[in-house]
Order: sequence, then C-alpha cells, then structure tokens
Amino acid sequence: MLRFWSFVVLLTFTLIGYSQSTLRITSPASIAGDIAITKGLLGNGFVDTIKGELVFANNGAGSSLACDTIMNNVSGKIVVIDRGTCTFLEKAQKAQRAGAKALILCNNVTSPARFIFGLPDPSVTIPCVMISKADCDRIRSAANGAQAFLYFADPSAGAPVLYSETFDGGKGAWTTKGISAPRDTFFWHPKGISNGALSGFRIDAPTADNGAMVFDADFLTTDGDTLKIPNGPPPYPNHEGELISPIINCSTFNSVTLKFFELFAGLNGSSSIAYSIDGGTTWSNPIAVNEDVLPNQATPGGKFIKMELPQLANKAQARIKFTFDGDFYAWIIDDVQLLGRASVDLVVTENFFMPFNYATPSSQITTDTSSFWEEITNLGSVSVGNAVAKVQVLDASNKVLHRDSVIIANIVGNNSDSLVINFPKSYIPGKLAQGLYKIVYSIVNPAGIDDGNITDNKREISFVITDNLYSKHDGTQNSRGYQWQSNFQWANLYLTSTDWNANDKFTATSAGFGTFSIGGDVMAGKSVTLYLARFKDNILSDLSNWDLTKGITANPSLEIVGTATYDFKNQNSERAEVTLQEIQNFNDGVPLKKGSKYLVVVSYADAANKFLNYNELDYFYDFGSFLFLDNEWSLFPYAPEISMRISLATPVDQITLPEYTLQLMPNPATDFIRANVNFEKATNVNFVIADIHGRVLQFESKKNVLKESFDFKTTSLAPGTYLMRISTDEGTKTKKFIIQR
Repeated sequence: MLRFWSFVVLLTFTLIGYSQSTLRITSPASIAGDIAITKGLLGNGFVDTIKGELVFANNGAGSSLACDTIMNNVSGKIVVIDRGTCTFLEKAQKAQRAGAKALILCNNVTSPARFIFGLPDPSVTIPCVMISKADCDRIRSAANGAQAFLYFADPSAGAPVLYSETFDGGKGAWTTKGISAPRDTFFWHPKGISNGALSGFRIDAPTADNGAMVFDADFLTTDGDTLKIPNGPPPYPNHEGELISPIINCSTFNSVTLKFFELFAGLNGSSSIAYSIDGGTTWSNPIAVNEDVLPNQATPGGKFIKMELPQLANKAQARIKFTFDGDFYAWIIDDVQLLGRASVDLVVTENFFMPFNYATPSSQITTDTSSFWEEITNLGSVSVGNAVAKVQVLDASNKVLHRDSVIIANIVGNNSDSLVINFPKSYIPGKLAQGLYKIVYSIVNPAGIDDGNITDNKREISFVITDNLYSKHDGTQNSRGYQWQSNFQWANLYLTSTDWNANDKFTATSAGFGTFSIGGDVMAGKSVTLYLARFKDNILSDLSNWDLTKGITANPSLEIVGTATYDFKNQNSERAEVTLQEIQNFNDGVPLKKGSKYLVVVSYADAANKFLNYNELDYFYDFGSFLFLDNEWSLFPYAPEISMRISLATPVDQITLPEYTLQLMPNPATDFIRANVNFEKATNVNFVIADIHGRVLQFESKKNVLKESFDFKTTSLAPGTYLMRISTDEGTKTKKFIIQR
C-alpha cells in the first residue's frame, strides 16, 4: 500500500482570511457577481455600503484613461477608469471634479493589483479602489449603466463578540512598549498608513478610516527621508516593539478566539502574538504569524487572522500582545476582537484537486475523468441539518461547465469531526479550450441561519489547459522544497488520453524541473538524471499492484522509455528544461502510447544541502506525486516542479487519407478556419491544429462524421503558418494554412 508522506502537525486551529472589500454587481445578469477589490493609499476608505451606477469614463474619443477631461456624465456614479499614461492622483482628481462618488481603477497588467497604489493626497476624498485586468475586461462591454455597490462584509457575523477594539481616535486602553529603544513601538495613525521612505502601506480593515495601530520600522530607520535609506547589504538597524491589550475578563466564556485585521510587510524580521492569563505578569511563548511572507513581500491589506486561544477561556486576567521584531518594513493592526464560538460556523477545510494535473495539454484532457470530494467541519456550537455541499467547474468567463450537490443531514458542532463529501457525479471534460479554469467547492447553510465566518464557506482551485505542457505545479511558491540528504527519486504521474485514433501519434519532447540550494552549498558541477517511465499494461488503474520496494531502474512494474541528464551551471538555484531521448537509440523525443500512465522522474544520487522545488498547495491530486526514499515509493502531498512537454510525433502523414477528405477555407484565415471533411462511412475523427514544428495548439474529437463542416477559432493565433491534421483509424491528412491580419 502506498504510504502518504507528511510533514505538518497542527497544534491549534488558525484561520487566515483576506480582505472583504468587494464590488458587487447586481445587474445586468451577464456580469453580475462579486469582484475582489484592493484599496490604495489614495482617497478615503469606506465602512458603509456605497451604491451606485457603474460608468466607464470617456474623454469623448473613446478613451477611459481619464488623462483628459471626462466628457460623459459620471456625477453621482461609480466611475471606472483605466490605469496608465497619467498618474493615479490625476485620475482621482478628475473623477472627483466630475462628481463621481467613487473611483474604480482597472489594472492594465495581469499581475495582482497592488494595494499600495497611489500616495495619500488631501485633495482626494472619494474612495479609490482597483480591480484586476481580467475582471475589468470581463465587465467592460456591459458595465455602463450596471447597478453595483462597494461594501465591506464582516467575516465574523454570527460569532458572539466578547471584546472589541477598533482604535477609533487613538489607542484607547492599550499600551505600547519599545523594546530595542523607547521610540521603537506602535503608534496610532488616523487612516492606518505607514510612512517609510521605501514604502507606504494602508490596511484594509472594516474601521481603518477611524484609525489603526502601526509599527513603522521603515520610518524608524529613515524618518521617511529617501536620503537616509541604508546603503549596502544587511544587517540594518533592528526595531522591536509591543502593542499590549488591557486586562480582559474572559471568566464567563468557555471558548475564546482572537481575531484581528493586519497588514504585514517584512525584510528581515518577524511578527508574533503572545497571551497572558495573570494580567501580564507572565506571558506565553510567542506564537509566530506571517511566517509564509517572503522577504520584500507583504500580505494583502485586509488580511485577517482568527486563532483559537483556549488558554484564555474562563480566565479573568487575560491579556494579549503583538510584537514586531525586524529591520523593515511595517506591521499594521486594527479591529482586534475576542470572539466566542458562533452557533454555526461551517468550514470547507479541504478540497481535493480532481483533474490529475494543474496543467494538461488540450489533446490529453478529453478523457481525464474527474471526481470530486470536499471535507467540511462545523466550528460552531450547535449541529446543523440539511446544509448543502456544492461543487462547480467554471471557465474563465464563469460559465458553469459542471455542477453537483449533496444535502447533508447533520453536521455536528464544536469541531468534533470532519465530513468528507463524495459527490456522485463525475466530470469528463471532452473539448476544453486552452485557458484557465477553476473548481469551486462550497457549503451552504440552510435558509435563515447566519454563519460565524462567511469567508471560509468556499474554496477555489484552478487548473489550466495548455498547448503542450503537463505540470502539477502552477509556477509559484517555489520558496519551499524537499531536501535530499541521501539518494532519492521524485516523480510526477501524467496520463495520456484514451481518445486517440490508431494514427494519432505524440511524443514527449522535454522535461522540466527546478532546484535551489541553501547554506552555501554550491550546485554547479553536480548532476541529476531524469527518466520517463511507462507503467506496464498489467498495472491496475489504482496502482495497487505496483512494486513499491524498487527504484526506477529496477522496478518490474515500470518500463523506462526515455532519459536525460543535466549538469547544474548556477551556484544557488536553477530551473532547467532538458530534451528527452528514447532509451533504445537515444533519438530526441520519446513516442507515447494511448491511455497510458507515465512517471517523469528526477533522480538525485549525492547527499547535498539542496532542495527540489515544490508548491505547498491546499489540495491533493489523485495519484499525483511520488517519492522514493529508504527503499519505498510513497505518495507525496505537494506538487513538485517536474513537468513534461509533448508534440505531434511528426508533421508528415505516415498513412495518408485521400485529398478530398479535408479541405480548408478561408486560407489565408483571420478569425476562424473551416474544415470541410468528407468520408464514405461514419468515422471517428480527431482534429489537431499545430504550429509548423508540430506543437499542438488545439485538439478536438468528433464522432460518426460523414460529410460535415467544422469551424475552429483562430483569434488567439499569431500571424504565421500552421498545420491542420485530421486523424482516423485509417490514416491522417495534414494541410497547411496561414493566419494573416
């Protein structure tokens, strides 16, 4: 039986949530829904809901940049303006002068909106927020006249509040203490903004506009003066200070949870929480928070943390404190609460990722049958009956491709157990266009019941359909890795489609991986070996008869079909993509077989202080990654950066169908190409569009075709020459076409 490798032990339940500032569009239906927004330093925030009509700014010539005078009527409306050309301040001032009640900026890059956009300016008093480029592109055509509102939802509605501090007008009964120096401490800011020379940050908390507490290490070093920014490498001046609560009487509460909003940005340093049950005479060991924030990175401006502190239950002399200890940049705290246990608090605690991969080529996804599981718990104090667990598969435009639901008769409270919901319907993708998709798991309360935290009732995970790439890894979060201290092998499992005709032929062209070193260990000059191995036909689909005791080169369950070696060139980190060669004659490219299971294996032979990149995601693949260590293969819960690329085996027909079977028009084409096919009997046909080198760009299967025409969109193809191939059990026909614009 496969052993599941595990690293993490949870000592307490800690929930991390994110900004609840939201743009909700109620009509028209084509763009209705919630859109995440980020606040900048510019303009006022908002606590009360802002309702209004959406309208894109227009300079009279069709531009929404608002660098010229806004010519259309935006008075009393929520105006949408594109980012670019002129400054944020200029755009905000023009929107405000035109009478807009709020400004939404459309990002012009695909990276997430930065919450520090714009600098504070007293001339701008309307709220200013930003939405992503993808969201803006989606709503652009139908946004004018849409009904919308900006709001901030309380993520803990329904939970009894035992204690609350909003820092309205000052620090209240809280105290501050400088540890490294008297001035090294938290201070109150009326808008929750840091003012260092290197950066400025603004917290996005429910009551941020009446003040928040700020530890501004950047300002403590630079006084906000760019001329005082330290030169050279660290160490830099270190600053440590505390924010300490008054004594809080929790003697009548059987359950206590700390919740607070924060913004943390660090370089070299830490943030932590401690508690006292004797009025501050003694304190607990620090509880680290924000350990996952990388140097020179920051949390979202409205991140909140909920942490169970059972040690404070029934204690009359409870206190908590926040400690910043580091050189740069800031920690901003607001809206601190101690909460009791909500009567109902349903949580989607785990979801299971069910295509096999994060990235799958369009030619291989068609029969990748997906099943869905969802793990649910109830942190509330009472049991809940008739809750509904749901799963949906959505495309990039939020079109529902698959949905399923299960009614749960009873979910016991007090976090006493977790339920794993197995949804009855499976999903066979068939034709999926290249692009991003998402799976949304949720738990819905029965009508009329408030939930203690609405933000954890849903989880979303993404997958992508590609032209030629298999990957478990989404290309992010490479800061973690598995250290090899002895000979070990790490592998990702990839499947080929069962939807091939007899003359569909694909090859594995290359494999990619990423590695980094720590502790001064040099990678240059060391090497790794890569293998492509096919599970033999007698190995069952659940791998239950796989020999788990033998490594890749001696395993009777596997046939090695390809190999490669790689010599490291860099000192500390390296991403590599190497050409796979078939094992017999060492020719480039390894022929693949229909409906087969393949392992792409990276084998390390020396003990070294190095790591193979993996992505510590919050989902598990069904047979995704495997680790061979200590003479045993084990399931591995994360997503190592080991990928594979494929292509057509050859762009030349081996068994050629008659000329009349495929005609293309128009040729040259612009936005679509029409394939007119003609067969003498009903035939199963696979259509492939590839570039001139055989890299597959589109794949589609059709059943029982006689004489028909099929249109394929080509709007995503750059001008150039491409191949259209049809394949049947009798042969293939390949023709060139040109995209011309």
